[in-house]
Amino acid sequence: MNSEIIRASKIQINKAVISDFLRGTSIEMFSFVLGLFVLRETNSALGFALTEFLGPVLGIIFTPAIGSLIDSHKHKPLILLSQIVSIILLLIFLFVFLFLPKARFIAIIFNQRHPIGY
Repeated sequence: MNSEIIRASKIQINKAVISDFLRGTSIEMFSFVLGLFVLRETNSALGFALTEFLGPVLGIIFTPAIGSLIDSHKHKPLILLSQIVSIILLLIFLFVFLFLPKARFIAIIFNQRHPIGY
């Protein structure tokens, strides 16, 4: 009985590590590709640097607040809220990106690692 629990725990830990690695890699690739897109569209190294700089700065600023929020509330509703907000923000980004080409740069800057989805 005890060995089954340990085995199940190891499987869960492996799943968590793999999913965290994939999530982190995907976020970093998406952020870098957005920066390259800004560089290509605007020919502005400053715009590229801004998009690459903004993500980590937002992470540093909002991580303590999000950590205390997570520690003080139930996790499942926060995860659901986070996923819903992420989906809504990505749909807004897609709409702005496809239908409002002059606002692309602004959409890219505001899409950089929104704190709830991070």
